[in-house]
Order: sequence, then C-alpha cells, then structure tokens
Amino acid sequence: LAQLGRFSEAAEHLKAAEEHLLESLEMARSSADSEREGRAWGNLGRVYFIAGRWEEAEKSLQLALLVNRLTGSAASLARNHLSLAYLYLHRGRLEDSRMEFGLAGRIIESEKLQREKAIYHEYRGEAFFWQKDWVKAEEEYRLALELWQRLAPQSGLVTHVERRWAELLFALG
Repeated sequence: LAQLGRFSEAAEHLKAAEEHLLESLEMARSSADSEREGRAWGNLGRVYFIAGRWEEAEKSLQLALLVNRLTGSAASLARNHLSLAYLYLHRGRLEDSRMEFGLAGRIIESEKLQREKAIYHEYRGEAFFWQKDWVKAEEEYRLALELWQRLAPQSGLVTHVERRWAELLFALG
C-alpha cells in the first residue's frame, strides 16, 4: 500500500507540473514570449515522457524544436533534440534516436554547451547499454561523469551517472 501511495503522489505531481506548464505556455503565447513558449513546450514534453504519454511527448518536443529554431536558442534546441533522442530510444526507434543525437551533438559542439554535452554522453551511454555495446557505453558514461564532476561536483547528477555505470558493471558480471 505504501508503494501504491507513492505512485499516486507521483501521478499528482506530474498532473500539477502539466497544469503549471500549460499555464506557462498560455502566458508565453499571450505575451508573445517565444523563448518562454519554447521552454514550456520542451518541459511539457519531458513531463509527458515521464508520464508515459509518448505521442504527446513527441508532439510537444517537436513544437519546442520549431519554436527554438525561430528564436535561435541553441541550448534549448540541443536539450530538446536530446530529449527527443531519448524518447525515440525508449520507443525502440533507433534510427530516429541516432538522427536526433547527431543533431544535438552538432549544436553542442558548435556552441560549446558543456551541460548539454554531459547529458549527451549520459544518454548515449544508456543507448549503448541497451544495445549491449559495453565498451561504448562505458566510454560515454566516463565522459559524462568527467563533465558532471567538473560542472556540478556536489549534485545528484554525478551519482546518477555513477549508478548507471554500476548497472553496466553489474551487467558485465
């Protein structure tokens, strides 16, 4: 029962996040704040992803990318390509995932986006993990860990990558 209660609480938090983001989206549209609209679409896509609402997540992330292209927001553009790559990875759409990783990677390198570069390597590590390409997964996790240790050494992001790396080592036996 306690676990069921935690699931219910998580669902309530997701619903509240969705409502907040829909309000934010409406405010951004009414004030013609395109950058805020792009952020809201991207965050809404990530909430839908977490909730398992795949089609809504994909649509929201694609709308975020459209707005990001219009505003020229490179960091948001990279993050939303990464989120779409991750979504496609979870859906088993590996070619689409690779394409989105490629688009994100080019933006990240050209704009020198270090935070997004760490996310890029972490997500690619997971992609290689699922494909049982242990060598590439470990290399991607190592790169992500190095970046997070430099960018945010006290954050949970470091331990998150360490946990994924530990799962890799466990899978290897």
